[in-house]
Amino acid sequence: MTIMDNKYGTELVTTKGKVFFFDDLTCLLEYKKANPGTEINEGSIYISDFTGSGKLLSPASAAFAKGGNLRGPMGGDVAAFASVADRDAFIKDNKSMAVEWKTIVP
Repeated sequence: MTIMDNKYGTELVTTKGKVFFFDDLTCLLEYKKANPGTEINEGSIYISDFTGSGKLLSPASAAFAKGGNLRGPMGGDVAAFASVADRDAFIKDNKSMAVEWKTIVP
């Protein structure tokens, strides 16, 4: 898959090392939901740093924003940031709100 907007791009690496790329986090989570009981659900998720740094972030280390002016290529409205300071600066100017990973992935 070609990533339409690198700020929203995500990837999933299965336990067997297969890599899947997604346009945004919403697509990745839907794919996991559609494949229960497979190595896909045991894989690692990486999310692009919304600032455009080119870094891939693990959900455990990322700060997340949701809503407001966020409009991912596939309709997602979640962005990941490498730091809380970057996220908070974005929120201030874009009517988004801070969210935790556990609220994004039930």
